[in-house]
Amino acid sequence: MSAADKPPYPGLRPFERNESHLFFGRDHCVDEMVKRLAERRFLAVLGSSGTGKSSLVKTGLFSALEMGLLPGASSHWLIVDFKPGGNPLGNLAWALLEAEGAIRRTSAPSALEVEALQKRFKQDGRRELIKWCREGHLAEGANLLVLVDQFEELFRYQNAEGREDAQALITLLLESRWPRGLASPQRAEVPIYVTITLRSEYLGACALIWGLPEAINEGTYLTPRMKRLECEEAILGPARVCGLDVEPQLVIRLLNDMADFAPWDVELGKDQLTRLARSADQLPLMQHALNQMWQRASARAKGNEEEILLKLADYRGLEDELDDHGERIFASLDSSGQAMAERVFRAVTQGTTVANAIRRPTRYGRDVPAPQQLGDRQIDQGGPAENEQSQGRLSSVQSYEGQSLGRQSQNGKLCDDQSQIVDAQSHVAQLSHSEDNLIDICGGEPSRNAVERVLTAFGPHGCQFLTANPKPADGQSPSENAVIDIAHESLIRQWKRLSGQTGLRGKQLRGWLVEEGDAASLWQGLVQRAKKNEWITGRTLEEARQFCKKDQPTPAWSQRYGGEFDLVNRFVRDSIWRERGIYGLGGMFLAILLGLAAVGYYGKQQHNVATQLFHLAVTSAQELLDIIGVQVVRGDVTTSGAEETLKVASTIAQKVATPENPAPLIELANTFSDIYGDMGKYGEALASAKRAMDLVEPLRAVKPDDKEVLELLYNSKWRMADAIYFRGGVTDRAALEQSLAAYTEAQTLALRLAALVPDGAHDRALMFIYRKIGTVHHHLGHFDTAAAEFQTALTYIQGALGKNPDNQDFKREQAVTRRALAKELAAKKDSVGAMEQFKMAVDALTALAGRDLSNAVPQSNLAAAHREIGDFYQALNELDAAVVEYEKAIKIQTAMNVRDPTNASWIVPLATSHEAAGTALRRLGKLTDALAHFERARILREQLADKDRASHSRQSNLGRAYIQFADVATEVAKTLDGAGRDERLGAAVEAYRSAIDDIFDVEIPRNNDGVFDSYIKIGDIRMQQGDLAKAYDAYSGASEIARTIAQNGESAVWQERLADSYFKIADVLVAQKHLSDAIDLYRKALRVVTTLAAKSQGTEWIRAEELNRKIQALLTKPAQSPADDKAVPSVGAKN
Repeated sequence: MSAADKPPYPGLRPFERNESHLFFGRDHCVDEMVKRLAERRFLAVLGSSGTGKSSLVKTGLFSALEMGLLPGASSHWLIVDFKPGGNPLGNLAWALLEAEGAIRRTSAPSALEVEALQKRFKQDGRRELIKWCREGHLAEGANLLVLVDQFEELFRYQNAEGREDAQALITLLLESRWPRGLASPQRAEVPIYVTITLRSEYLGACALIWGLPEAINEGTYLTPRMKRLECEEAILGPARVCGLDVEPQLVIRLLNDMADFAPWDVELGKDQLTRLARSADQLPLMQHALNQMWQRASARAKGNEEEILLKLADYRGLEDELDDHGERIFASLDSSGQAMAERVFRAVTQGTTVANAIRRPTRYGRDVPAPQQLGDRQIDQGGPAENEQSQGRLSSVQSYEGQSLGRQSQNGKLCDDQSQIVDAQSHVAQLSHSEDNLIDICGGEPSRNAVERVLTAFGPHGCQFLTANPKPADGQSPSENAVIDIAHESLIRQWKRLSGQTGLRGKQLRGWLVEEGDAASLWQGLVQRAKKNEWITGRTLEEARQFCKKDQPTPAWSQRYGGEFDLVNRFVRDSIWRERGIYGLGGMFLAILLGLAAVGYYGKQQHNVATQLFHLAVTSAQELLDIIGVQVVRGDVTTSGAEETLKVASTIAQKVATPENPAPLIELANTFSDIYGDMGKYGEALASAKRAMDLVEPLRAVKPDDKEVLELLYNSKWRMADAIYFRGGVTDRAALEQSLAAYTEAQTLALRLAALVPDGAHDRALMFIYRKIGTVHHHLGHFDTAAAEFQTALTYIQGALGKNPDNQDFKREQAVTRRALAKELAAKKDSVGAMEQFKMAVDALTALAGRDLSNAVPQSNLAAAHREIGDFYQALNELDAAVVEYEKAIKIQTAMNVRDPTNASWIVPLATSHEAAGTALRRLGKLTDALAHFERARILREQLADKDRASHSRQSNLGRAYIQFADVATEVAKTLDGAGRDERLGAAVEAYRSAIDDIFDVEIPRNNDGVFDSYIKIGDIRMQQGDLAKAYDAYSGASEIARTIAQNGESAVWQERLADSYFKIADVLVAQKHLSDAIDLYRKALRVVTTLAAKSQGTEWIRAEELNRKIQALLTKPAQSPADDKAVPSVGAKN
């Protein structure tokens, strides 16, 4: 037996019409299809991807028809096979003329012929196909079969014109096979039969086309899945025809692998999507594996003149064959070729996951223009020429007068290179609705050669992962209008480089499909932000920069995902510039300072010029502060960077002499106060607000009742109150009283303004200040007064809303005020009233959030309301209800964080909600769930702290997050044993260590308790683990902290902590059998505790008695030698 010239197994592609002799396992299907086609002259072959619809029709059905098996029809057929694409009528016209020409052995149809027939179909009515056949194009006694392959393309390419063409095509075909007025299609004068292949998931879309649902109902054939015996016949049948041998063991193994991959007989399971996908991939993978084994066996036989034998030893596995094949071809390309392969495959697939991924057929090149004028006949080119030149495309309207349209001259040679050859199929594709093309998507003309190399490797004459329609001759490039497509969707799911699963060699791949989905999402986000001028910074900007560098997007690529190529390019470029500007403002401020220097000069020369320069300088400084203020709130600028900017801006403000109207300087000072407040620098915030007050007081003396002056006073006074309140914190009663006095002064000013303008214009300002006063009263413990203030605030905002019922901001403020009132009622133990206010707030915020999903403010307020309700439930010890509310908050905040991952305004509340949920779950005893929340909070706090190492507040919050995580990890460890316990304890120690080494500064007193507690907890863990040396080190670290602070005259709390550390160290020394050293430390602890007991009436005496008992027990104990490996380590060593 000799080697076959062509592979008997097609691989991923469908069987071709001339391969019917290789098509096995479907005899019963063909019989049923012939029967149904005969009844109605219409057959819709349905099935999911991979069931072999096209192969079944083109080999099985076509062969049966030509054998004369269709009842009532001859064996003479004109078979017209086409895909509708974006121009269904044009493609039908081309296919009809090409099929007729093939039978008559005439030249290929011209563009004029195709266009003329297409216009007949579109303009002259539903019977034009019958008329065309009567005109002699269909031979006497012959039948016409029209196959519309991949019928779903009618829906994929649709726009307004496409829907009309789709309806026209179906009307034409249905009327042709069964003209109106006839009792049955068999009475038709012209025997026309219609078959379509359609993916079953598009069946519902067919209802959109008039007449089609009825036809499908009458003539549907649902392609069944091949059974095991049929698959065996599909393996052995082609081998017998081609003279091959197949080892029985290989057949058994292959069938078993197919059964494991997608069982033939299986009950419905829970993962139906996966089962359906694997069923669709089963046959293509089988054919591909057999094709690859034939390739290897054939090469071996040709070289050694052996018989071709498909052996089990050559089999690499059903799935691994495809992955290995793809990797071998990919590895054969150089680095630039591999990069281009990624671009090509990403261009012809779409979807965000393997589950929803589908093929995306794409035209190869740019439109080849058809002649504008041929003789005295004009051709309407259609389609816009504008905008294409700006994207580097050829205009679609060009003149090629008097040039040949034939493919060859009469002497059989190719036409002269000077001629422009335009074939009819190019003209058809030009009239389609598809606008993008592979060449432009992948980089334009400079990338053409690279794209061709990829198609050579992966295309129809290579490994057949990609197809081109029409298929080019071997060694030739595809025509410009050829459609490039994935050979089969199984490739998307099974080639791991494309799908992103673990590959044959064990390497984890992210997958080109996911890369394309992420790029699309990024681009769409950039388009939206560019249109809104919401400039990007931080990680988002870095992602955009890296995307542009790696993916090198093109205008054609961008059109798939929102376009706006030039706009986005400028936007990213300007964002980069602005980021650099923020971190290098010295030059910009230098220009402003030079302008201010000119103020002094021109002040002596020309007053008007000096005034103009003043306004220029102050306005510029205000604009820059506005920018830096947004960055501070979002967390996009470091503390040091913001401080540098504020320092320079402050210098500018100080150099400006106070003008006649200081309002711009007052507003500038208040902006300083806002930014310093957002940075947590409340002393500087207070100083800036006082500077504003100092500037406005002279105006007040002159115009005590002027509305603008009062507004400047009000805005400065409440900022002073804010700075005092936040600087002292909620535990500093003196600061609270001082801030209350300042807020009350601001309230008086707001009431005066409201009296001067009694139209309710200041209701919102009154709501604002009453809420501030209510908050201070709450922290002073004046709950009744606080509730009354919040109720008054609610009355004012309701008044404002009554005058402006559609004002969304007022609705949001009303809901926020209800939240504040609810918390106060909860503090008063009025649970019913609190819940009522919370519910109204949530209902209002839910409505606002649903109104505009892009508006983050109501989303953030809604999340905050859910978290506050969670706090309310947690205070009532209704912990399960609290967790539900926290989870609602987390869901909203997570979505906001995903949309804008670098925005600190969303990261901080999300971390807080995770911490609150963790606390509630911890109290419920659900420690594993609690740990997950605390771990997420820790990650978010790390993200914030890493962006600004100079921010004490961020570092302190991260330290607390570390400790919370470590505390719960320690508790979880108690429920485990073995390796699990050690892993959790190790994570806890690491977190405590991070809190000490990376976060807490012993020079910040408020953080020292965290340092001390972390050392103690590390020591406790080391004691549990039996690591006495490290326990000693940890306790010694705690002792050092406590001793330093206690010696500086700190409170008795630190004296007590010092005694605790001595006690802990002594316990270690006892375990190490250093009894005398242990007794000394117990006595030190006893002296400290005794001193504390003498000064208070607390529990210190109980502790003193415990220490005495320990000392006495050790004194009566026999002397023991310490273990050799348990020597006392030096204090301060790392643990």
